[in-house]
Amino acid sequence: MALRGDFLTMSAQDLVEWISRRHLSGNWVVRNEEIERSFIFDSGYCIAVSSVVKGERLGALLTYKGIVLPKTLGEAFEVQSETGVSLGKILLMINAVTEDELGQTLQEKITESLLDTLFWERGTFVFVQSYDRRPVSEYDTSVSLLACLEKASNRRRVWGQIRKNFSPGMIATSVEDIESETIEDLWTKKLLRKLSSPLEIKKLYEEIPMFRYEVMRRLLDAKERELLRLTGEGTVGLETGLLLKQADSLHSGGDYVGAHELAQKAVSQAPDSTDARALLLQLKRKLFRESLVLLLKDGKRLRACKSVSEFSARKQVLVPMLDGFRDTLTIVRQSGMSAVDTTLLLREMYDDGMVELV
Repeated sequence: MALRGDFLTMSAQDLVEWISRRHLSGNWVVRNEEIERSFIFDSGYCIAVSSVVKGERLGALLTYKGIVLPKTLGEAFEVQSETGVSLGKILLMINAVTEDELGQTLQEKITESLLDTLFWERGTFVFVQSYDRRPVSEYDTSVSLLACLEKASNRRRVWGQIRKNFSPGMIATSVEDIESETIEDLWTKKLLRKLSSPLEIKKLYEEIPMFRYEVMRRLLDAKERELLRLTGEGTVGLETGLLLKQADSLHSGGDYVGAHELAQKAVSQAPDSTDARALLLQLKRKLFRESLVLLLKDGKRLRACKSVSEFSARKQVLVPMLDGFRDTLTIVRQSGMSAVDTTLLLREMYDDGMVELV
C-alpha cells in the first residue's frame, strides 16, 4: 500500500497518529522547499531516519554537540570510505564516543527529526507500507510514534510563545555584560557566544532544522532572562492585527469562508507573520473539508451557469471541466492544481452563483 498527499489536506500529526494506532511498518518520505527526510517505521516505532540536510547527519550532530572533534570526524570518514564500515562503529572502535553517547545522539536524531516534521505546515509525503518485519537497528534505537505525538502536543504551547516573541526578520544580539558562569546549559552558552555579533533570527532558525525547537526555546528563555537585545521588525502592523482579530472572530462563529478571506488579506499585508500564516492554514484545512462535503452532496456534478467571459483568468482554467458530467473529485484530479486550491476555487464559484450542482 502506498499513500501520497500533502500536508494541507492531511497534517503530519494526523498521518503519524493513523500509522501509530494501526502499528504499521514502512517507509515515510517527506519533502518541503528546504528539506527531504526518510523515516523507517516498524510496528508503531521509528527505528531510523535520514536527511538531505548535512547538519542533520550523525557526524555533524556529534560535532555540533561537542562529543567528537571535527578532525577526528574527518579521520573517521576516511576510514569509512576505505572500509565501508558504518561511521558509528568506527567512532566506537577508536573510542571517540561511548555507546551511551552514540545511542543518545541517534535517539535525539530520530526524535527531533520527527517532532520537527510534525509541525510542518507545507510539504508532500509518501508512505509505502511494508509487511515484512524490519531488522532492528544495529544500535538498537527506536522511538515510539505515540510518545512523539504526546511531546508534540506539549511543545505546541511553547511554539505559540516563540511565535509571539520572535519574527524571522528580527536581529538578536547577546548583551555585552553577560557572565557565562551563571549559565549552566551548554547549548545556551554556545548560542549566546554565537550572538556576540548581531544575527538574524531566520538564520538561527534554519541552521539545523531538526534542532530548531531546542534553539528557539533557549532563545526564548534568554529573552525572558534579559540576556538578549532584539532589533528589527517584530510585530505585525495595526491594520493586520485588526484583520486577524476579525478573522478569528468569524472563525469562532463558524464562518470559515469570511474568516478565510480576511486571513488571506492579513497574509498579503504581512507575509512574515507566523500568526497570520498559521490561521490561514487552519482555515484552509477546515474550509477544504467543509467544501468537499458540500460539493460532493448526493454525487452531483458541477456545471457552469455563467458565460466564460464572466470568470476570472484563474477560474477560466476550470470552465471546460464544468460541463455537468464531472463531479468535484474528477475536476480536482484533472485540474493540474493542488486539491486544496481547486476545491476552494470551486467553492468560491459555487458561493458566487457561477456554478451549480446538477
